[in-house]
Amino acid sequence: MLDRQRPSLPPQIWFTLAMLLLLIGLVASILLGYAPERRLQAQDDPPAPWQGDAPLISSEPTETPAHTPDPTALARASATPFRATPMPSPTSNPLFVASTRLAERPQEDHFWLARPIAADGVDRIAPFYPYGSRNDGTYPIHQGVEFVNPMGTEVLAVASGTVVVAGEDSTQVYGARTGFYGLLLVLELDRTYLGQPVYALYGHLSKLMVQEGQRVETGDVIALVGMTGIAEGPHVHFEVRWGKMLPENTANPELWLRPLEGRGTLAGLVVSTDDLVVPEVRVLLYRAEAPDRLVREIVSYPNRSVNPDPSWGENFAAGDLTAGRWVAKVYRNRIWHTNEFTINPGVTTWLRILVAK
Repeated sequence: MLDRQRPSLPPQIWFTLAMLLLLIGLVASILLGYAPERRLQAQDDPPAPWQGDAPLISSEPTETPAHTPDPTALARASATPFRATPMPSPTSNPLFVASTRLAERPQEDHFWLARPIAADGVDRIAPFYPYGSRNDGTYPIHQGVEFVNPMGTEVLAVASGTVVVAGEDSTQVYGARTGFYGLLLVLELDRTYLGQPVYALYGHLSKLMVQEGQRVETGDVIALVGMTGIAEGPHVHFEVRWGKMLPENTANPELWLRPLEGRGTLAGLVVSTDDLVVPEVRVLLYRAEAPDRLVREIVSYPNRSVNPDPSWGENFAAGDLTAGRWVAKVYRNRIWHTNEFTINPGVTTWLRILVAK
């Protein structure tokens, strides 16, 4: 007896079913696209920063990029490695510990420096390329901060001291190579810190108003903003160097420049649960009253080319945050770590963030 053939569906029906499945998948992907928290479960990076046209928070300084980044301080393999202070064992809270001081460290503020730009100019640090960051990932590790201002804006002495360098860097290396900072000035402060000298470096200047060996006081006009050397637009590249006047001796200027009125500074560590400092993790900062609106994005320091502060021992910092309640979010190993902290005006708040190893 012959086997009976099974009935088969016409090709038109198979095509219709395939199109229906494709449509269902497309609708599902669109719906998931509107659920950022759900979408992030498939990746290890947090969402990109908010890029709206309006200011992020009306009470904050303008946080939108000035689009005149300065590719400074190429990473050098010979740079001083990051040496983290041994951390205490993790507490019962697996997410974070926040305090204004850690008893085991002699942490103290040293806001000795005034702004290098007067208040009638842009005296805020540009947020798009902070100390220790790579901007969008394509720039060199940054060993300073930027003050973006029009060409010819007056540049001021941040403290009393002596001018020890004033001129072109065409023959001597002060950054990644000769010609990197262009016309630059280095001020050695009158004060020392922990018995070591402190230097302030200004790069990309258009004109010098002082000369080597000259003494200056806080607020004296010492130069004009320019874009000499390797620069994409007029600004001042500003560094703090501690101990020696070498590129590998930088410290984060945000922990030395006095906060603006009504604002404070955040410093801390991103640490894994096995007590290892975690480099290059995005730390997203929000005001507590608007926890879904990103105000600032910073990145924990890489393990080369930059250094923790001699007092704080941090691996991230952010200055000029408005006083009040804040939230820090870190996304790592498919887990959101949410941390609340308080910024007080004129002082540094310490935040230790524990993340999964």
